[in-house]
Amino acid sequence: MLMRGGASASALRPGRAATVLRGRCARLQARCAGLFPFGKGLFGASKGVNRNTDYVVLGGGVAAGYLVRELADAGLARGRVCVVSEEPVAPYERPALSKAVLAPKGARLPAFHTCVGTGAPAQGPEWYAAQGVELLLSTRASLVDANKKWVVLDDGGLVTYDKLFVATGCRPRALGVPGEGSLRGVHAVKSVQDTDALLADLEEANPAHVVVVGGGFLGVEVAAALANNFGGLRVTIVAAGASLLDRVWPSPDVSKHYEGLFRAKGVELVFGETVLELEGEDRVAGVVLASGRRLEAGLVVVAVGSTPNVEALEGAVELAGPPLGGIKVDGRFRTSAEGVYALGDVAAFPAAPQQGGGAQEAEASLVRVEHVDHARRSAAHAVTCMRDPAKAREYRHVPYCYSRFFDRHWQLHGETTDAPVVVGDFAPKLAAFFLDRADGRIRGVFLEGGTPDEFALARAIAQAKPIRQPGALASAPSVEDALDVAHRGL
Repeated sequence: MLMRGGASASALRPGRAATVLRGRCARLQARCAGLFPFGKGLFGASKGVNRNTDYVVLGGGVAAGYLVRELADAGLARGRVCVVSEEPVAPYERPALSKAVLAPKGARLPAFHTCVGTGAPAQGPEWYAAQGVELLLSTRASLVDANKKWVVLDDGGLVTYDKLFVATGCRPRALGVPGEGSLRGVHAVKSVQDTDALLADLEEANPAHVVVVGGGFLGVEVAAALANNFGGLRVTIVAAGASLLDRVWPSPDVSKHYEGLFRAKGVELVFGETVLELEGEDRVAGVVLASGRRLEAGLVVVAVGSTPNVEALEGAVELAGPPLGGIKVDGRFRTSAEGVYALGDVAAFPAAPQQGGGAQEAEASLVRVEHVDHARRSAAHAVTCMRDPAKAREYRHVPYCYSRFFDRHWQLHGETTDAPVVVGDFAPKLAAFFLDRADGRIRGVFLEGGTPDEFALARAIAQAKPIRQPGALASAPSVEDALDVAHRGL
């Protein structure tokens, strides 16, 4: 998912008292570490020792795993890399959580450790050990001091670095309604622990009805997995928008087609609604909507977006203001602090080269992308730029997203516009070419049911942005012919 920049102010959000308190404690901890640089420090714990490391990686998701692979492939890993992750397991491919894990006999670790998503071997703990990479799991970075080049850990330890790579990703956004934090049976799907808890709850509580709150990628995929893999389970999606994935699918007719697939599987779709309250005694029993309607629910999955994990970096690097959030970087993923890079979901990077303009204009040009493709590519680009900054190029991101549910598989490359040309009728393929009304260029391509070669063509077209006549695309007798028209001469 792609987010664009807005205001430049970074406000103290309500409900952040605990985070602020942790930050103050961490700063005190850092001062103590400065006074006692070779010991455990005032707040030392069993792991509270100091380490000197060339490369420190903060995070345990896709970007972190692929970045370590890049360092290892460059011969920079052995004895020189330390990964600090709150997760209890080695980095893994997060898309598997909603696409492959949610089934009674679905995928389980170690099957989807990074970097299996690109055909490489799985990087389990033994891989990191063989590469001489230190994994500090179940460990949180409390504070980064960019001047002293150290990371204070929540157990009292201290890690110094020459280069720091921040790949802390995002955490699920809460609904912020009564009952959400107190009732059992309310779940998120952002980590292996989340899906483990969800699967265990489905088995133990055996709910008759699950309500999924959110009509974006995660909500749609979770609802599809539950409806498809757990026979007899009633599923309802509650979405604030007028349709599912209302910023992705190219036309109302296409949306209706996909929504028809969900309804055929027994999924109820509730549009234009938000949640007012979760009801229940000890366990959730119902969802009260803003309209006053009440939905029975034995289990609720919340999928209403994410918040970048930047608290440990506050005061160390320049942050992007709301609503974008994240850490400001340049086209080489460098932050405002020397030797500190940010990548993956947490990086707010320039969408295009800047041609002058002030700070507010520069802020508005930033984007932040929460997607596996960007996580992988930004990891590779950050390592390339770190190794040879003089020859490194600016990062150029082609927006990309995809989904699989039921028997469908589609991809969107590039940007959407309000002038799509749709070709095909889902028998079995459909394509949409998003044209720019001003210059006639194809800005994006949506493709359902394509072959690997056809999906590659779609990406190439979106990258090249060729000028095409709408009539030439619309009159193509097939999706294959339309792709040929769009790609011809590139």
